[in-house]
Amino acid sequence: MLFYKRVEVEEENGKDFNFDISPDLLEWIWHDNMQFLQDKNIFEHTYFGFMWQLCSSIPSTLPDPKSVSLMTAKLSTSFVLETFIHSKEKPTMLQWIELLTKQFNNSQAACEWFLDQMADDNWWPMQILIKCPNQIVRQMFQRLCIHVIQRLRPVHAHLYLQPGMEDGSDDMDGPVEDIGSRSCVTRFVKTLLSIMEHGVKPHSKHLTEYFAFLYEFAKMGEEESQFLLSLQAISIMVHFYIGTKGPENPQVEVLSEEEEGEEDEEEDILSLAEEKYRPAALEKMIALIALLVEQSRSERHLTLSQSDMAALTGGKGFPFLFQHIRDSINIRQTCNLIFSLCRYNNRLAEHIVSMLFTSIAKLTPEAANPFFKLLTMLMEFAAGPPGMPSFASYILQRIWEVIEYNPSQCLDWLAVQTPRNKLAHSWVLQNMENWVERFLLAHNYPRVRTSAAYLLVSLIPSNSFRQMFRSTRSLHIPTRDLPLSPDTTVVLHQVYNLLLGLLGRAKLYVDVPVHGTTKLVQYFSFMTYCLISKTEKLMFSSYFMDLWNLFQPKLSEPAIATNHNKQALLSFWYNVCVDCSENVRLIVQNPVVTKNIAFNYILADHDDQEVVLFNRGMLPAYYAILRMCCEQSPAFTRQLASHQNIQWAFKNLTPHASQYPGAVEELFNLMQLFVAQRPDMREEELEDVKQFKKTTISCYLRCLDGRSCWTTLISAFRILLENDEDRLLVVFNRGLILMTESFNTLHMMYHEATACHVTGDLVELLSIFLSVLKATRPYLQRKDVKQALIQWQERIDFAHKLLTLLNSYSPPELRNACLDVLKELVLLSPHDFLHTLVPFLQHNHCTYHHSNIPMSFGPYLPCRENIKLMGGKNNIRPPRPELNMCLLPSMVETSKGKDEVYDRMLLDYFLSYHQFIHLLCRVAINCEKFTETLVKLSKDASLFKAGCVNSI
Repeated sequence: MLFYKRVEVEEENGKDFNFDISPDLLEWIWHDNMQFLQDKNIFEHTYFGFMWQLCSSIPSTLPDPKSVSLMTAKLSTSFVLETFIHSKEKPTMLQWIELLTKQFNNSQAACEWFLDQMADDNWWPMQILIKCPNQIVRQMFQRLCIHVIQRLRPVHAHLYLQPGMEDGSDDMDGPVEDIGSRSCVTRFVKTLLSIMEHGVKPHSKHLTEYFAFLYEFAKMGEEESQFLLSLQAISIMVHFYIGTKGPENPQVEVLSEEEEGEEDEEEDILSLAEEKYRPAALEKMIALIALLVEQSRSERHLTLSQSDMAALTGGKGFPFLFQHIRDSINIRQTCNLIFSLCRYNNRLAEHIVSMLFTSIAKLTPEAANPFFKLLTMLMEFAAGPPGMPSFASYILQRIWEVIEYNPSQCLDWLAVQTPRNKLAHSWVLQNMENWVERFLLAHNYPRVRTSAAYLLVSLIPSNSFRQMFRSTRSLHIPTRDLPLSPDTTVVLHQVYNLLLGLLGRAKLYVDVPVHGTTKLVQYFSFMTYCLISKTEKLMFSSYFMDLWNLFQPKLSEPAIATNHNKQALLSFWYNVCVDCSENVRLIVQNPVVTKNIAFNYILADHDDQEVVLFNRGMLPAYYAILRMCCEQSPAFTRQLASHQNIQWAFKNLTPHASQYPGAVEELFNLMQLFVAQRPDMREEELEDVKQFKKTTISCYLRCLDGRSCWTTLISAFRILLENDEDRLLVVFNRGLILMTESFNTLHMMYHEATACHVTGDLVELLSIFLSVLKATRPYLQRKDVKQALIQWQERIDFAHKLLTLLNSYSPPELRNACLDVLKELVLLSPHDFLHTLVPFLQHNHCTYHHSNIPMSFGPYLPCRENIKLMGGKNNIRPPRPELNMCLLPSMVETSKGKDEVYDRMLLDYFLSYHQFIHLLCRVAINCEKFTETLVKLSKDASLFKAGCVNSI
């Protein structure tokens, strides 16, 4: 932006200011201003309206109407093409095009003038068809030209090939300068073709409509296509595309990537300025070439000129085909072009296929995608006109030559072809021995091994089988209940048998320093997926020792934290044993296997997320195999129960149930089998069971943290505590303290963490508490029992917390469990609990009976109608832990006898609590501790009997 500063003229200076401006500058400014005013007036809607009236409203009374029509068409055409289309706003564009179409329809002379004008001066085609940035304008101009040529075709078609072929000769290699000189149509087309040679480059942005015009022209009829062939239009387009100037120039060779880097300065091929423009702009060019080649066919051979044939198929490595395939320009029409060139020419078909595979071998995977797309189209051509080469057989014969350079893409491509092409399916199936081990087991890249697995899946002629494999994300899910036809089952068994046969060789690929830890994942994953019925599981039986020799010691013993090969093997082994006792029997009947199967290196690093995720996937399958063996063999069960690795698992894995839920569940299933007693068990076996329980209980009591491992504690004690001896072992080893810690944590979570649903855990823990306390009462006179109870110093606090769970917010099963444990505590230590519980209960009853503070009621308080509280989670638990088992007269909804259901609900709700109060009174009488406080407590509790439900 230019700023001016005002300067006051000083009179005393008396100086005149003179500005010298160059005459050329003044002339340029004057001319620019005039041009601006002229453009402003020309691009006014008023002027456009004037031109519309002038061109569309010609009086019919004028003399020589043909001359007037021609003159009007010239004016309209010139205005539209040179002025109107350059305006920013073109609201009447459609009307002007319709007017031009009407004028050309009414005047053949106008049509001839239009084409002659462009044949003599290519300014309109260059400016509108190629350089104009507005696609709508380019399309309009292309359609207008096509319309004019169609209008002239009936009278000009016979002139297209004159005088070059007046004698009817088929020789197209003669001079082409004079061909089509008698028709304005052909002269115009020749002008357009000359633009490719002199006026435009392959990287021009707007070539779509240019080639679309030539393509539409060639489709009009045989005369048009023969005319283009006579001009050697194919050679012109090929040389235009690859950047050569004429057929005399040397052909461009297809170079490898290394050679291209060394010979960049000598390369004649023009690189694109904008890669994104080439495919869309030149697609019609490839379609035009394919059309012309097919139009040149005469029975069994093509009548292309030597120049055209050399342009298409000459040069080392078919440079034109290679270049535009690599640029992915209209691959469908490229396929049609190859079909046309190779019909009745098997030798050429073989060479083109060879070029495709050579290119795939030299290019990067991304650059090779168009070549695979073309191979797919060639493979899809099954039936067609006579003389078509067998592209499928040529392609399948050459595919293994390039698979080393680009294995993943080749395998993926074959996986797509096998379900579609019977020849490809048969060929891949028959050659499995040559590629399965090589790419599924031995190859170093996981992507290649995955592609090989997908290729195996594609061999199974079942859509549901293939789709389910691609959608599954787990190694442990075989395809159960998948109905397959007999033919499909035969193919599946053929593939599955081959894979089972490779179990013996799989041990070659488990050496971690050389092969890593994942080479067998895809192999076992696919075999697991093949287990659709018991038949496939029984087929595995004869290969059992191959699997065992692979597992032990190559996979089981090395100290590797995350060996995914082992995980995949165990997943397969587990699935092959499920519902197949025959395969389980192979394990338990082999002494070598039973002796060593429990030796499996496991790293229990609970802070390493990778190790945790690995163990979460591997351990459930491993312990499930051991469980199935125990279910079938009592001898193996006794042997495994005493194994050090099992005790290690109980100690190091079961306390982390949230990290290894599946493995912990299987371990507790094993524990149930270890403690199970059969009627026919010998004394020695019973002693082993007893010893296992003693060892495991002691282990848990030493290693568990009651504040965090209550889930493990509950699950283990529910299985292990079967008799009084087991329960006393808990008492003697500070088990009551451990369980109290777990109860305290659950009690806190129950009241403070509203998202934690621990009610079930509380009830189960209290039931274990109850069984232990009951087992203790008969042995109260023993010194060791008394000492254990004295050491349990948290018992009073434990009892108080039990009382705070007695309210209408606690479900019936939790209240009853608390009352049962409280009763047992009173019987175990009456003096302590009478001294502490009675004052607490009395104070609580007195508070509620004499206080005007409104009480809050939970969802479990009996009511006549089943009304749910609407407060959401805030009403699920009380505001704080509290004892509230009072029933005031104001809380009773109706008098006794009017509603039997309501009466029964009240009775069920309060009966257990009043039985507990009754027990306190009886124990106090027996101990001669019936105090005044207990009398008041009994009196307050009796109000309920007298005033509310006398049946209590």
